[in-house]
Amino acid sequence: MSRFVFRKKCADSGRSVADLAQQATRDGATVLSQTATLLLLDCSAAVGQALSGSAPDFVFSAEVRHELPPPPRVRPGRK
Repeated sequence: MSRFVFRKKCADSGRSVADLAQQATRDGATVLSQTATLLLLDCSAAVGQALSGSAPDFVFSAEVRHELPPPPRVRPGRK
């Protein structure tokens, strides 16, 4: 399973995020996070593509994760 993000193009128009989340759970996806304009799903690519086709007012993309850089080395100061 992969993670996919659905983001509303315009907050006031079209289908609500809650409606899309209900359809996603019926199709076998797991809702990981939901806000008023964003939906994070754990599902197969086929389910994600099917949801994307039925929701033209959402932008669909795969989740992109970035690692944090290592913390800087702290060197003891001279006295």
